[in-house]
Amino acid sequence: MRRVLALMLALAGPAQAAAADPLTLAGTEVLDLGPRRAVIAWPDAPPPAAGYGLIVALDAGWTFATLRDTAGLQAQRGGVTGVRPTVVVGLGYPTENLIDQPARKADLVGPHRDQMLDTVEAAVDRVAARVPLDPDRRMILGHSFGAAFVLYALEERPGIASHWVAGSPSVWAVPDLPLTRHPGDHVLIAVGGEEGAHPPMHNPARAEKMARRDMIGRARDAAHRTGATFRIVPGEDHGSLIPGLLADAVGFLWSEG
Repeated sequence: MRRVLALMLALAGPAQAAAADPLTLAGTEVLDLGPRRAVIAWPDAPPPAAGYGLIVALDAGWTFATLRDTAGLQAQRGGVTGVRPTVVVGLGYPTENLIDQPARKADLVGPHRDQMLDTVEAAVDRVAARVPLDPDRRMILGHSFGAAFVLYALEERPGIASHWVAGSPSVWAVPDLPLTRHPGDHVLIAVGGEEGAHPPMHNPARAEKMARRDMIGRARDAAHRTGATFRIVPGEDHGSLIPGLLADAVGFLWSEG
C-alpha cells in the first residue's frame, strides 16, 4: 500500500505536514494524472449488483479523508442509511497537502477548466477499468471554486456524472458561467446561512467584498436556473459548511431511486 497522506492532511500547514510521519490509509492509493494527483479509496466490500457508487471530489486536501471515512461508515450501516459501497476519488496536486492554490484557481475557475474536465474524465475511466461502477450513482462534488467548476462541468460534459453537488459555489468568480435546467440530473446546491452575515463594524472591507459576492443570492439563482435542490444550512459559514456537505453528499448519491 502506498503512502498517500500526512496525518494532519487537511489541518496542518506545509511545515507541519513535512514534519509529520506519513500515514498509510488501508485501501487507498495515489494516481498521478499529468500535473494533477488523484487519491483513491477502494471499498473493502463487494460491489452492489449494479456496481459501486463513485464520488469524485475536487480539492482533495480538504475533502478526501473526511469523505472517505464518511462514505465508509455510512455504508457499514447500509440497511439504515441506504448507502452502498462507494469508490471515493479526491483530485488535487502532487504537493505535501495536495493543495496548489495558483493551479487550483486556474483549473477550477480559470483558463484550464477544460483540461481539468479531461482529468475528471480520466479519473472516472481509470476507476471504471478496474471495478464495476453503477452508471446511476456517479457524483462530481466541489466547494467554493470547486463548486463553480461542478456547475461548469454540468453544462459542458453532463455525461460524466449522474449526481452533482456544489457547496457555496463561487459563481462571482466565473461571470461567463452558463447555467441551464437539467431535469434529468440530480443536482444539489448548498450554502451556509452565515455567508451573508458580515457585520461592517467587525471588518468593513470584508463585509463590502462579501456583499458584492452575494453568496446566498447567487447560489439560490444558480439552483433556480439549473433546477437543483437548494439548501441553506443554518449556522454555517463558507468554510464550516464543508464537513456537513460531505456527509449530505454521500446520502444524496444514494437517496434517489
